[in-house]
Amino acid sequence: ILTINAELIIKEQKYDSLRNKLANLSEKGLTFYYDQNHGPSFQLNKGKNQNKVLICSIPKCGTYFAAEILKNRGFVDTNVQLWQDFIHDYRGQTVENKRADILPKQIDICLSESLELIQPGQFSLGHFPYSPENKKLFESFKVIYVYRNLRNSCVSMMRFADELKPESHWFLKGDWQQHQDKKIKFLEFLKIHGERYFNWINPIMEWLNKPYLLSVSYEDLSGTTGICAQNA
Repeated sequence: ILTINAELIIKEQKYDSLRNKLANLSEKGLTFYYDQNHGPSFQLNKGKNQNKVLICSIPKCGTYFAAEILKNRGFVDTNVQLWQDFIHDYRGQTVENKRADILPKQIDICLSESLELIQPGQFSLGHFPYSPENKKLFESFKVIYVYRNLRNSCVSMMRFADELKPESHWFLKGDWQQHQDKKIKFLEFLKIHGERYFNWINPIMEWLNKPYLLSVSYEDLSGTTGICAQNA
């Protein structure tokens, strides 16, 4: 009888914990799927691969290009971008909308919680700073770190900011956009936003060549360097 009661108590505790977890997600306004075997998740469909994958990247270095490669390999995109304390929910949007809309549905949920909503065969992405805490959080994932020549990524960020709506981002419109000369335009962009941009990406760059993840450059992915470029 004591054994049975103990089992019932354990089951009750598990159900209470699950109910609290689901209620917490609902209160945050998050739409999620529930699988009896895996619990709540961002997406119902799962790929055939049993690995969970994270793309950790420097901004404007081919993040969505890497995502397309994973989808072609059979992984399911959660369509959610993860940050340390919130997520951007792009589910139901096209890639073009993802790139253009910098103010999607934002939900306050910490990284440790959002990672639990990625199931085997699925992947998500984000621009995560390196830290011992994040390293530990990523232990159950296959992590792909994507980087790029910094000059090119910064130029890409300037072009990206130039196309945004005025209210879309912290890269506010300014006089730098009025210059017709591309070199001057880029220099003026750096004067206004350079320090903030590099303060953002410097902690992300610390993932480079860590032995427990795969580091790959945008140049290698796109075939603009090495044997691929030579044979193109």
